[in-house]
Amino acid sequence: MNRTPRTRTMIASGALLAALLGACTGGGGGQSDAAASGGAQSGTQSGTAATSTESSGNTSATPSQDPSGTSTGTGSGGTPACTTADLEVSLTAGGGGGAGSMYPYLVLRNISSDTCTLGGYPGVSFVGDDDGTQLGAPAEREEGTPVQTITLEPRDSAHSELRIVNAGNFDAATCSPQQADGLRVYPPDQTEALFVPTTDYTACTDPDTSIISVQALAPGEG
Repeated sequence: MNRTPRTRTMIASGALLAALLGACTGGGGGQSDAAASGGAQSGTQSGTAATSTESSGNTSATPSQDPSGTSTGTGSGGTPACTTADLEVSLTAGGGGGAGSMYPYLVLRNISSDTCTLGGYPGVSFVGDDDGTQLGAPAEREEGTPVQTITLEPRDSAHSELRIVNAGNFDAATCSPQQADGLRVYPPDQTEALFVPTTDYTACTDPDTSIISVQALAPGEG
């Protein structure tokens, strides 16, 4: 078929337009854009995951921090135990006497300017030679008495009831009696002692003869 120049021009223009459209809508170009978009999306997710990992790292570090400043030890606000230097000791009439025994109260008083705690049994023994030589066996604990922690504000006291058996109740040859010059008293958990001067009691010097028993400390002077 013979075409006019005008017709040939229109066909050529149509072919050129089709070629241009094919280049714009080709599969390679579309996939490349999608991959780029996917890469950007993947980068955002990785960034979020890295942020989560960093947060997890911070979270895991928190329990490993040393809590002792707020929950244990001296920083916890716990009241310290009374030391020997914090205390003075005295002996009162307490429960009096009867049935061959005396029941005085051993009183420990907080003479410091700080609050402290006491609990348990004091160590008690007779001594001679003005707080020198121990006379006889130390006091035995009366285990049936309740042990408690006692908080002593400055000038507060705690007491322990003693039972001191009359040395005359024992055979003299076994007891080997001697007038005591006083009592040596160790506050609970302390290695330094206090001294109560008294000549009201006769001790047995035999180391196997115990004539004193001591109860656990209780609040007040009794």
